[in-house]
Amino acid sequence: MVPGIPGILDECRNKGYNCIDWRVDMKTQIVLPDGLMADLRKAVPNRHRSHFIAEAVERRLKALRVKNVLRETAGAWTDARHPDLRTSRGVNDYLGRFRARLGRRG
Repeated sequence: MVPGIPGILDECRNKGYNCIDWRVDMKTQIVLPDGLMADLRKAVPNRHRSHFIAEAVERRLKALRVKNVLRETAGAWTDARHPDLRTSRGVNDYLGRFRARLGRRG
């Protein structure tokens, strides 16, 4: 994001205008293996490849973030700390109490 744009958007919204978020695209150069580039050219039309690659990178980064969170929190849950949730019935009972506190059923 360009510096200053968030402030401009906040000011715009505060005045009650319908404002859009600004996005600054950045151009970069990447190197792909010949076979991969050939497959990309066959599968994705010209002028759509940047979006395709950006979407693929976004998905991969999201998967990496999830993987890192799982790695960082591994071992946080133990049956010893939550003996009431060892069985399906225990989980269902817990969910029933939780949903009741939220005022929901089911």
